[in-house]
Amino acid sequence: MLNLFCAGLLYLVHPNQNWLPQALPARRRHPAVCFWLASLLPWCHAFGLSAGPAAWLTTSMLVWATAPYLGWLRHARLARASRLAPLRR
Repeated sequence: MLNLFCAGLLYLVHPNQNWLPQALPARRRHPAVCFWLASLLPWCHAFGLSAGPAAWLTTSMLVWATAPYLGWLRHARLARASRLAPLRR
């Protein structure tokens, strides 16, 4: 869970993120990186020193690859709702 949360936070700090109107302040990047690196320890403890880093990076990559598409889907739904809102009145 820590890995997912920190990877998501690192995505939200990036200036090209599309979830928030503007990126989170850059000062949140350093704690997010520290906790993201710390989330490697449970992966290594659970899966060992060979598969743990692979699972850790795969989970992070999953967040970073799906977050832009989920943001696009969110914006598409909001745009659709705002288009249909006058019709519902």
